[in-house]
Amino acid sequence: MAQILVIDDDDFVRQLVVDLLEKESYDVISTGSGTEGMNLFYKDPTDLVITDINMPDIEGTQVIQKLSKEYPKTKFIVISGYGSGGAIDYFDSVKSLGIKHVFQKPFDNRDFQNTVKLLIEK
Repeated sequence: MAQILVIDDDDFVRQLVVDLLEKESYDVISTGSGTEGMNLFYKDPTDLVITDINMPDIEGTQVIQKLSKEYPKTKFIVISGYGSGGAIDYFDSVKSLGIKHVFQKPFDNRDFQNTVKLLIEK
């Protein structure tokens, strides 16, 4: 069974994602902290990491950079309330890291579940 790590400081969104994944019978661990998420990953690397971008302790981009460098086979999905515009284009910065699967909150649950399934089955 695939194991997935969910990192999002928004309790509501994190629980929604966990519920969607558990409905599909994935083994899910979750946290609201990027630092704790990396610690959980190091203890037991997961098949997939789903992370928010903007978090108070460490940004999702930093989590992705560090984990993907040390564990190049790790797959990532980014979920975020930030999109284009403003001082930083968060989605472009994530895509520049090689992340192809980015969901802007709120996202379509079915599309999200299908993307997870696609990445897990690769």
